[in-house]
Amino acid sequence: EACGGLTVSSVFVMGIKTFTKNVTSAQTTVDPPEGALKKLAVGTKNFVQFQDVMTTIWKRIGSSGKDYIHVQKGLLVLEYLLLHGSEQVLTESRVHQPEISTLTDFRSTHAADNGALIRERAYAVMKWLNDEEALKAKRAELAS
Repeated sequence: EACGGLTVSSVFVMGIKTFTKNVTSAQTTVDPPEGALKKLAVGTKNFVQFQDVMTTIWKRIGSSGKDYIHVQKGLLVLEYLLLHGSEQVLTESRVHQPEISTLTDFRSTHAADNGALIRERAYAVMKWLNDEEALKAKRAELAS
């Protein structure tokens, strides 16, 4: 699947950090394809790639209001990684829980929806972080 003109196999050529940046790029408002998300989830199971993926995701989620698409995509990827990635994603997300929580009140005049999609995605991530049993059950369901 292509993501911003790049194929999913591009991760091997460009490296996981650059691939993560491209997946969460503001070049398009279209959400990243499932194949790209799967590559990132697999990447979180490798120690070095985990660091590169998550560092990029936290930078995207911490972007300013004018870069709201980075925030939107960062939250989408984070939720996918919570469900499909390494268990370490949950551990690290708990450290960043206050940042994610503040996004449930996100407002941006730059976003056509005034940030509603970001608020919705932040609530979805917080739901998983606040209910570890539901998260474990969903991960087990998706793994089978």
